[in-house]
Amino acid sequence: MKYAAVLILAFCVLISCGTKSLSAYAAQDVMASTGGKAKREIRSRQFEKFFFTVLLPDGYEIEVQDDYEDFVVCYIKSGEALYGGIYFGNHPSSFLAEKEKDFVKESFFPAVLLGKKIEWEILKAASGADMKFFAEKLVKVRLSPWTELMHVWINGNSLDDVKKMIFIYSTIEKISE
Repeated sequence: MKYAAVLILAFCVLISCGTKSLSAYAAQDVMASTGGKAKREIRSRQFEKFFFTVLLPDGYEIEVQDDYEDFVVCYIKSGEALYGGIYFGNHPSSFLAEKEKDFVKESFFPAVLLGKKIEWEILKAASGADMKFFAEKLVKVRLSPWTELMHVWINGNSLDDVKKMIFIYSTIEKISE
């Protein structure tokens, strides 16, 4: 009995020593591939008394579109490539239904978004898609009466692209003014 317990403990230690969390890998990948990161603010006339910050790797930019009455959309790009977006509002549109016919489930990644534990479902293109990987998540955030949901999505040519975006999203913080 003691021998079995020792074997199980040793097995658990070996497995835990050989694995890292997605955030640890993503942070290393982002830092290694870009040489650094910079904090950017997400501000909108629709956010009253608060704003958001996000860490972006060198070469990435965020574009905020807040010309709408009751929602805000942000796009995260690197050069001309669109890698993701963030929607703040009450009526998000999921892209999953249109993607399901062209994509297959690839994997799941645990992460954190605005302090909430979430799990990303990563889809891989069956063939012919502009981007080879896709993921999205809807999270209840209750920021104001007009903003109860946050919809985030990722497009990527590789799992590394997806991991970078998951890491970027994990750095989003709400700051009160």
